[in-house]
Amino acid sequence: MIGGIHRKVLAAHTKLCASRAFMLSGYPSQSHEMLFDAHTRAFAAFGGVPKRGIYDNMKTAVDKVSKGNGRVVNTRFFAMTAHYLFDPDFCNVAVDCIRPKAEGEVER
Repeated sequence: MIGGIHRKVLAAHTKLCASRAFMLSGYPSQSHEMLFDAHTRAFAAFGGVPKRGIYDNMKTAVDKVSKGNGRVVNTRFFAMTAHYLFDPDFCNVAVDCIRPKAEGEVER
């Protein structure tokens, strides 16, 4: 509740694979600006940028999922990965590789 009004808050959850260190940031909506801000804050908190990021197939990162591992990556998302010099990798649609770990952390 913010200012006496119930508001939906979306969480950006960023976790490092090796150390399992994580950061949560809350936002009023899912947008590219939210995605970019969450990455900027996480990289600052972690003290650097990982070599690779693993993502589900969220609309702010993937415009189209093709057969197999094919993806049409969103141009704004790709520009962000190029700016920070890390490689994006995406979950297979048939195998939910990230969500159980991320959601378990958020729910605790």
